[in-house]
Amino acid sequence: MPDPNKNNFDNPKNSNNPQNLPENISEIFAENPAEISPETYQTALGFDFGLAKIGVAFGQSITKTASPVCVLRAKDGQPDWKEVEKLLKTFRPQVIIVGLPLNMDESENGMCIQARKFAGRLHGRFGKVVLLVDERLSSTGVAYALEDMGQNRYGRARIDDLAACLILETFFRSLMTEKPKLIDPIVLVDTEDQPIGIEEKLKVHELGLLHRAFSVFVYRKNLQNQTPNKTIELLLQKRAAEKYHSAGLWTNTCCSHPRLNEELCKAGARRLWEEMKIQAFLKKSGSFIYRAEFENGLIEHEFDHVLSAEWDGIFNPDPKEVQETRWINLIDLDHWLADKPEEFTPWFNQAYQLWRKMLP
Repeated sequence: MPDPNKNNFDNPKNSNNPQNLPENISEIFAENPAEISPETYQTALGFDFGLAKIGVAFGQSITKTASPVCVLRAKDGQPDWKEVEKLLKTFRPQVIIVGLPLNMDESENGMCIQARKFAGRLHGRFGKVVLLVDERLSSTGVAYALEDMGQNRYGRARIDDLAACLILETFFRSLMTEKPKLIDPIVLVDTEDQPIGIEEKLKVHELGLLHRAFSVFVYRKNLQNQTPNKTIELLLQKRAAEKYHSAGLWTNTCCSHPRLNEELCKAGARRLWEEMKIQAFLKKSGSFIYRAEFENGLIEHEFDHVLSAEWDGIFNPDPKEVQETRWINLIDLDHWLADKPEEFTPWFNQAYQLWRKMLP
């Protein structure tokens, strides 16, 4: 436990909310925030902070309920710390929850600064993990609950500790509620390929949102043909008729989208195996942005990374993805593209030209 005589109350270790925690957690005060997980929240002591009164409640995540404990008297936001210590010894909570009184537009106010200091002092004095949780509407909700019980809507006699209950119960519900999982999530990016969010695959293509993608080019050297630009052959695929866009069109060896936090070349290698049963070491050849609208109303808008590998061998395409394959030398491919560009996917020519420039 930290030494209460050291002046570390206002400067604890704090962190922004890690991705595995509920969205209503604003900040964390802990020695190692990265190690915090929902399993550490089975019991909690909640505080509804005020400069003169601080409501206290105790709850548990199993029942998702909380009970009022008391209202602490405070002076300029500081309670009698011996009383707080007694509460901690009595209830032995795994985590402390402090309400953060944000404005309704999510902006901060002077009370947020005071609540943050209070949370920091709790962590600094007692070494407990303290979570600052958005408490908007908590006291308002309690006021209406008091009115339903026949008590004065504007009276403060019990609002503080009941507000602490509401903060805890809302927090527990956020832990226990299973959030719907995205179907085929895709990484959304800006024009610099910086991630800005994730969204479902279908919705991305319905709205034409810019997202991260890759196009894989697998090639081989046919040493039996010494004609310039005929030595190198590119493996093309014809997209299966069941594809939701560009069905039946010719394109590069394979293409897809990386998963969240998945390295591009690893993502390309994964998809190359899934579609073609090819194992190859991929290298980056460049990137570009393109946008294409389709007759079915879907829109491709991709930050496309071109990946390539020299490889030759036996492969086994997935018929659900690939209708046909073909090795073709670059001269014949150039003629085909010039004569019948409509037989290729809208991104292929731009990706192909970029890949060609990077050939040794």
